[in-house]
Amino acid sequence: MLSIKNEVDKRVLKRMSKEEIVTHCLWEMTFMGFTQSRIRSRLSVLKSRVKDIKEGKVKTIPFEEVKA
Repeated sequence: MLSIKNEVDKRVLKRMSKEEIVTHCLWEMTFMGFTQSRIRSRLSVLKSRVKDIKEGKVKTIPFEEVKA
């Protein structure tokens, strides 16, 4: 799993919360043809994955290890 810190410019992370960044990503997705239904579906999957990670149900690999 990639960390948001490795994908978003550090200046943006200082100015915006992770939730705001995700909101902007979802907004941009609508211009790429994603429907409200598809966005809700993807968001549900993301929330489920976050919950699983927080509860320790999945093992994550640090980005540095993946790059190596």
